[in-house]
Amino acid sequence: MLAFLNSTNTSALKNRAKEELTSEASMRRRQFQSFKVEKFASRKGSALAIVLLASLASGCALGGNSGEGKNGWFSAFAAMTGAPSLDQIVEKLGSEPPQATSDKLKELIEHPGVSQTTKQEASYVLAKLLKKDWSPVGISGQTDETYTTMLGLFKNAAKYAPLSQRASKHILEIATKAADDAQIRECLRVLKATAKTPEDKAYADYTLAQTVLKAGEYESAMQLFQLVKQEAPTSKYSYGSSYYIADLTLKTTPAPTQEAADQAIALLKDYLKNAPDGRFAPEIAGRLEALAAQGTIQLIPADYDLLAKAYYNFGNWNGALKAWERADSGKNLFLRSIALSHVNRHDDARATLIQAIKNDPNSRSYSAAGAVLSNPLTKAQASDLWKACLAAAPVHADAALWNIGIRANGDEGLPCFREIIKRFPTSEFAAESSWWLFWHEAKSGDRKRYPAAIQIGTQAARQYPETRQAARLLFWIGKLQERLGQKGMAINAYTAAFERFPSNYYGYRARHRLAALKPGGHDAGWSTKVGRQHPQPNWIWPEPELPATKSGAEAAFDPTFTALFRLNQWDECVELLPSSAPRTLKSSLLAKTGMNLEAIGAASKLADGKPVKNDIWQESYPLEFGQYVAENASVRGVDPLLVHALIREESRYKPSAVSRSHALGLMQLLVGTAYGSAKKVGITLSGESDITRPEVNIKLGTYYLSYAIQRFGGNAMLGVASYNGGPGAVGSWMRRHTSGDFDLFVENIPFRETRDYVRKVFGSYWTYQQLYGK
Repeated sequence: MLAFLNSTNTSALKNRAKEELTSEASMRRRQFQSFKVEKFASRKGSALAIVLLASLASGCALGGNSGEGKNGWFSAFAAMTGAPSLDQIVEKLGSEPPQATSDKLKELIEHPGVSQTTKQEASYVLAKLLKKDWSPVGISGQTDETYTTMLGLFKNAAKYAPLSQRASKHILEIATKAADDAQIRECLRVLKATAKTPEDKAYADYTLAQTVLKAGEYESAMQLFQLVKQEAPTSKYSYGSSYYIADLTLKTTPAPTQEAADQAIALLKDYLKNAPDGRFAPEIAGRLEALAAQGTIQLIPADYDLLAKAYYNFGNWNGALKAWERADSGKNLFLRSIALSHVNRHDDARATLIQAIKNDPNSRSYSAAGAVLSNPLTKAQASDLWKACLAAAPVHADAALWNIGIRANGDEGLPCFREIIKRFPTSEFAAESSWWLFWHEAKSGDRKRYPAAIQIGTQAARQYPETRQAARLLFWIGKLQERLGQKGMAINAYTAAFERFPSNYYGYRARHRLAALKPGGHDAGWSTKVGRQHPQPNWIWPEPELPATKSGAEAAFDPTFTALFRLNQWDECVELLPSSAPRTLKSSLLAKTGMNLEAIGAASKLADGKPVKNDIWQESYPLEFGQYVAENASVRGVDPLLVHALIREESRYKPSAVSRSHALGLMQLLVGTAYGSAKKVGITLSGESDITRPEVNIKLGTYYLSYAIQRFGGNAMLGVASYNGGPGAVGSWMRRHTSGDFDLFVENIPFRETRDYVRKVFGSYWTYQQLYGK
């Protein structure tokens, strides 16, 4: 199949690519920009004349070059003879069955009226489709036709200069998978010949060295690894070469000289120094330790420190601790305390951490180490640990004060928060410390204490204006001023909260209160719109777009990136996205590769201010899986936008998401909850894989959300709290809540996770309303 593609003549590759690139690039650019018009025009005979004239004009306008004019004829002839459009084919990648796409690409490649560059691009796309689900034939002597076809396709694609390097790397991958040694070597020679940077050359030589080493060609391998160290001495390939050179010296040389052996040992130590988390680090550490135990080599304390770090980085806590016993006793004590904690030597871990602080009081590392040591401890034990840290007098004592304060009972933590604000006003803990001082006065219900609370909150909101605590403080300042009958001042506080934080939970709640303070107004609270029609059940992620420049959209990008972008090869575009590219492009490319969590994260960093209906905000708050949400929300009587908000906060639309508590899928269902819900809705689950299927997960999750809401009389906020914290817990909290102020209820939710969850879900819900609500 497609035998004409299986040319192995690489000597003419560069000349051929140059000929094709000049004649084809301009034509393909015009095709890319105008294919949406052409695909409609090609339906009618009269339109073919337009395509023909346009193609001829394109060829003439390019300066009269015979090759360029030929491309115009190719395009016109292809249209007249019914050749499929490559742009139309790639536009449907992923949205139609792979076999249908493959058939169209084969037809295009074999069509006599299609230009060579278009065939080369189509070859690349088809080869990647075949590669996606390919596994080598496991039966000895059996021909792998798919491999042969892919090889030919990628070789044909490599003739197009912008795709040459990428096609060669794909050839290397499939040849390695197929154990095709000859093809691997040929491909690496091509990769080195076309390398643009020293590191690219080092990669080619390093991989070739591994190949010849596997074949037992030790001398050639040694020479190549030594060459890599010269080509890119500070690269990861150089460090890997250190390992292989040392290994070859010690293993394959019958009797290495003492000088050669010493050089090999020095290379192994060099590896540990420069790549302590490299793949060979644990093996090297073990080998050096064994040689030292045999008396073959001598290790000094600094060497044992390198060994310990290698063990530590790979979670070998006992190995690390054993090596550190022979290292300098005063070094890396923060890391040692963590290792001791992992092997349940908690008293030793604590003592080591305290000594580390005393040895280096300026270090901030104690904060991270203390957090690890606190994890397995009770609240009281963790509090004692942090008090001991504080007593050791770290310069940056704010972390210790904060951890003592948040674990204190009642008001006992207030002195810690005051100390943070007094001594460390720019600390990462200062804004939230201000909140707790404010809340101590505000939650009392004593109107006489409200002015003091307002003063604390106002000062903190001014001092930390960009923090999320500022939104929280401004909203509650408004609430207190309402209680004091200071309506005008309350309006000012609410207005500041909403205008400065328009997409924040507290910004939205401030907006609700502003509406309530108008004549005849009311506070919408946490109400949702049951019966809402899904605004866009067929929603799709916005299409990635290259930014326009004076010289054309492609000018600012590498030709390889542009070619891949034009072919909708989004995975490789993400890999090659230049750092200078607009940040808006990254999120849309990530979404196209199915990396929803990362796409939402990238877009959310850019979605600032008031929500507006543009691509960035839609990528931050997507409506993916809208058909499933629409169907199930309608059946269960739940607002579809609330379901979307919950999915966003639970999983960021990642179907395979699994939490630490083993909650699964888009709506993060515990296995027991999923099976219980499945029984209620009448479906049978065959295993956990069924729970993660989007259509199943949304059906079960929407049912459970509806159940939680109905259990609390249709109160969506209590239902969302119950979805996270459990209906029993929410019921007990409600029995203790007597004020009727649900803002107060949210602040007093005992579980911090559930308290944050309610705020996040409704913050997202209100943003979804802004973007998509009617």
